[in-house]
Amino acid sequence: MSPRALFVVLLPLVLITLSPAAGASDRPALRVAVVPYLTTSVLLKLFEPIRAHLEGELKRPVELYTAPDIRTHVRRIQKPDFDAVITAAHMGRLAQLDAGYVPVAGFESPLKGIITVHKESAIRDISELKGKTLSVNDRLLLVSIVTLQDLRNRGLRFEDVRFVSSVTQNSSLLSVARGDVDAAITAIFTLNQIPEAQRQDIRTIYTTDRLPNVMFLANPRLSAAERDAMRRALTGFGRTPAGEQFFATSGYNGIVPLDDAYMKTIDIYIPETRRILASGG
Repeated sequence: MSPRALFVVLLPLVLITLSPAAGASDRPALRVAVVPYLTTSVLLKLFEPIRAHLEGELKRPVELYTAPDIRTHVRRIQKPDFDAVITAAHMGRLAQLDAGYVPVAGFESPLKGIITVHKESAIRDISELKGKTLSVNDRLLLVSIVTLQDLRNRGLRFEDVRFVSSVTQNSSLLSVARGDVDAAITAIFTLNQIPEAQRQDIRTIYTTDRLPNVMFLANPRLSAAERDAMRRALTGFGRTPAGEQFFATSGYNGIVPLDDAYMKTIDIYIPETRRILASGG
């Protein structure tokens, strides 16, 4: 990680930023909220190339903000307080419906939820999870919502497993690698965000169908021209050396524009998302 990286805790926000890029204008910084599905240090390293690319293309400073947990992030983006948002698809749809954020672009690679166990585990099928410990970052995550529904459809009830909360998805995977828990639910691309040594100690026993992936949304107060510039910058990112490297190592495949038809396909997940938020479950 670059020694220029700074971690500044601004309660109740966590700011992730670097020094402004050379040539950045004196325009106010573009404040971007990022869903905290990984630890802050990993999140910074992952999204820094996109931050730097946006800063260079938009000719203004770009600052990335994250929250201490998923629930706080969702509550914050249900108000149009940030200039832009990088968040999970169902959370992005909520931000659009509740705060008027405008969809700009999204990662095109299909998101999938996975259940992993230690490579030496005797568990071979999800039916064998009964009575076992299952690490879940947050039930509000789309991969958690869908994977847990899949488990219920296979006859495994919530009370059949012992849930263990984790701070982030990569910490869930590391808990599996260390043998602290029997299994974990995460997104498939988070496997790329843990060290290779630990990744080799993990085996996948279940994978969901394709799900909508992480997306970028802009505050409605940004002009159409500003949103279009952001869209061009994001969709062109993959044609840069930094973008090629990002997609080679991140588990994402590219960034594509989003339209209203795509956003409406996410509505099937909104009732359960709102129920979990309301219940605190």
